[in-house]
Amino acid sequence: LSWNRIREMLRAGIEIGSHTLTHPNLLKCGPKKAEEEIVKSRARLEEKLGTDIKLFAYPYGHARSFDKKIQTIVTQAGYKAACSTLPGSNGSRTNPYALRRISFGKAEIRYFALRLAQLTQGKLSPLQSKEIQGMNNQTTRLWENRYEKLGKRLASDHFFDWRTPK
Repeated sequence: LSWNRIREMLRAGIEIGSHTLTHPNLLKCGPKKAEEEIVKSRARLEEKLGTDIKLFAYPYGHARSFDKKIQTIVTQAGYKAACSTLPGSNGSRTNPYALRRISFGKAEIRYFALRLAQLTQGKLSPLQSKEIQGMNNQTTRLWENRYEKLGKRLASDHFFDWRTPK
């Protein structure tokens, strides 16, 4: 994105967050380099955009790309929250420096597109309606299975305990 395009997005109400300068795996680049990536990316965005950057997204965002030490750097850099790519939803007890995401595959995107068409244009063909119902059932089963397995593991992961930073 160009700086002008990012400014246009800001004017349209889209929140802009930081994602490092060079997109490294922060656990593999060492604490000094990680801090430089996290701090300088925020400073550059704030300088170019003239706004306070409050949010951070971990490059790659999986469990092997950030930990409590990286979260501490993000916190000390002044960010209010950070997003991971770990699956799940967020609530009032969620660590704001390990926010989870709900991702969508091709089937879910097709379902969303059909559902949006249905909502904006009215009726769909019988074939499209049947496809939506099938996708809805399949997606529901997929996410139930995914969250049942991941829920147990993620509930015990060390980087979700944000009230006692190390």
